[in-house]
Amino acid sequence: MPDKKITGLELGLRLFTTPPICNCTTPAKITEPDMSAFLLKEYTTLNGDMIEAVKETRALERFALGVVGAIWTWLVGTKVGTKNAEGMATSNWIDWIDLAFFLPLCLVLFLFWRAWALTRYIDYLASYLGKVEGAFIKGGKDASGEVFGFEKRWRPSKECKFKRWTFWAFWFFLSAVTLIIPVIIVYALKV
Repeated sequence: MPDKKITGLELGLRLFTTPPICNCTTPAKITEPDMSAFLLKEYTTLNGDMIEAVKETRALERFALGVVGAIWTWLVGTKVGTKNAEGMATSNWIDWIDLAFFLPLCLVLFLFWRAWALTRYIDYLASYLGKVEGAFIKGGKDASGEVFGFEKRWRPSKECKFKRWTFWAFWFFLSAVTLIIPVIIVYALKV
């Protein structure tokens, strides 16, 4: 007997009219060891994600400094190196170069936005990981009254607040410098 070919329509009808293989009306029961294993695995994964996000924020800071320095070095060299028809250096600079001095400000603001989004993500992960730590640590304190768990202990600490302050200080200072230096170069030094 030859095999009957099934059309796409028939296959679709069979897929949607066939009863499900399992009875999904009752929820699966999760045991305490299963939940603990899941939370430990999730904690490990999310902690790794958080560490990677912190590394990326630091990389954004290094990248921002490098790009700003490279662009300004190139632009200053281009401005100083502009020569007239006799080969003499001239102060009649190209107008587009004046505007290009503000390019680092745009890049710094964009990179700050990205770093801020990553910091918000890190805060979200840290908050959740603190809750996971709390689920595993009953009572949450040792005999001396110290809080267990890195996230539960780190978040309210002075070191954490200082580290957060340096984040804001870095991006504020870099934004201010990328705004002030072009104004000085473009407008104050123009003869």
